[in-house]
Amino acid sequence: LLSTYEDIGKNCLLLGDFDCANKSLAQMEIFRSGKNPNRVLVRLNWDSKIERLKAKIFLDEGKFTEAEISLKRAENYINEITQTNKNRGFEVLDLEERATEEAAFSSAGAFYTLITIKDNLAKSYLGQKRLIDAELKARDALSLALDRSGPNSRYTATALMTLSQIVSEQGRN
Repeated sequence: LLSTYEDIGKNCLLLGDFDCANKSLAQMEIFRSGKNPNRVLVRLNWDSKIERLKAKIFLDEGKFTEAEISLKRAENYINEITQTNKNRGFEVLDLEERATEEAAFSSAGAFYTLITIKDNLAKSYLGQKRLIDAELKARDALSLALDRSGPNSRYTATALMTLSQIVSEQGRN
């Protein structure tokens, strides 16, 4: 249900409907506050989804500082998920050879989410005219995208576009 509200919120933003996106976010927060899962990974995943949608709304509204705060929270949640999976022996590189009992929280998915978060953080820094921070974060996103999904993935393409936008904003070609 939380993912459905997240998707609705993202689709609302694609249409430029901030009221709809905020209502979807409110529904996510209501759902989250009514439940307190006893599994750490579920709780971290839910909190990350909420922070990511908040950040996306802030980015689209041009509130770059607020977006940065939400994205850093989401990044921390995702880093905890990947660390927890690593501690449990679920390394990213061997996930393709064997399935875990919790595929929804696999490190591979967490890394794709982390790439998107880093890319959005770079955009947030760009909006704040913090061009050096933006370039560093965009390079992190691109490096992670290349390592985890290869040169022909949508994650790599998106990270490369963000980096090229930042470099162009700096006046470099």
